[in-house]
Amino acid sequence: IKEAAEGYFGTSPSRLTLGQCAMLAALPNAPSYLDPYENYKGAKARQKLVLAQMVDQGMISQAEADYAYKQELGIE
Repeated sequence: IKEAAEGYFGTSPSRLTLGQCAMLAALPNAPSYLDPYENYKGAKARQKLVLAQMVDQGMISQAEADYAYKQELGIE
């Protein structure tokens, strides 16, 4: 996680936003295909799915998910 946080977002894991965490959680499903540098649209779609699952499981609210999805990711 440390390397991914630094590599994609130029930050440490403790400073990741919810949106960035959801993006990282989405990557293991298909890391090459969902690489936000190569397939930003696909990566955002998977991020949205991760956030929706978090809402369904009661981990976050829909408002939090919407906000996280709209935030700039700060891809380095």
